[in-house]
Amino acid sequence: MAPLRTKIFVLAALPLLAALGLVGVLLVHQAGELEREQGRAQEEAFLAAKRDGLRNLVRLALTSMAHLYLDGRDEAADRQDALALLRTMDFGPDGYFFVYDLEGRNLMHPRMPQLEGRMLMDLQDVNGVHVVRELIARAGEGGGFQRYDWPKPSTGESTPKLGYAVLLDRWGWVLGTGLYLDDVDMATEGWRRTLVEASRETLGLMAVVAAVAILAV
Repeated sequence: MAPLRTKIFVLAALPLLAALGLVGVLLVHQAGELEREQGRAQEEAFLAAKRDGLRNLVRLALTSMAHLYLDGRDEAADRQDALALLRTMDFGPDGYFFVYDLEGRNLMHPRMPQLEGRMLMDLQDVNGVHVVRELIARAGEGGGFQRYDWPKPSTGESTPKLGYAVLLDRWGWVLGTGLYLDDVDMATEGWRRTLVEASRETLGLMAVVAAVAILAV
């Protein structure tokens, strides 16, 4: 009698375990796909907000110096006044504007004044990106964005950054600003951890259901 009972139990339990195992594998796979897709979507949403913010900041800077640039004046004093104005237009400890000429010479950098007057066309970040060269290229394309790593003033550490630069062609200036992206990475990573924890909870619940089902059998 016992062998028959064992056979019945095995025939009933094994398909149940196999089905639950298959569901678990599919769940892990789908959770991984969802994590990647939603992670990309979340990151893109954060970056879109950053891009909009950078456009607005540069638009504000151009509006503030319009009386020095847009009226056709080209005196050296007007340029110095414009640089002095831009130097004061910071936003928080890590937000500032910078100016380069088309040869890669830094004309104004309120957080790193030691760079002013230096030729930085060949300057590379930790990933080998030619920061100034690429910013000048984006500006020459009618204004554009460039990702690179740059020291964050509040921490001193090299941090991913999204820069935006435009060309002031009459003065031969590249005006730009940027926003650091470590908050995007932290927000995306937090969302991913939440999804992983939810997947683990679901798998744990399935294990409980499997145990109860086997006991019932």
